[in-house]
This record gives sequence, structure tokens and C-alpha cells, in this order.
Amino acid sequence: MENNRIAVVGIIVEKTENVSKVNEILHDYSDFIIGKM
Repeated sequence: MENNRIAVVGIIVEKTENVSKVNEILHDYSDFIIGKM
């Protein structure tokens, strides 16, 4: 039997110039991300 875990993470980006860096990090970990909204 496979052991699965799920988590919910909230990210608040206060400075809009950092949005592209956050998206870059999310893309790097996209294999682990089930969905975004």
C-alpha cells in the first residue's frame, strides 16, 4: 500500500516584483504540486 500525504500551503507575496521568483520556485516543484488557485 502506497503512503500518500497532502498539504495545503498559502503564500502571500507583498512585493509584486517578487511574483516571478515565486512562480519560478513553484515551477521547479511542479512535480509535487497537485493544483493551484
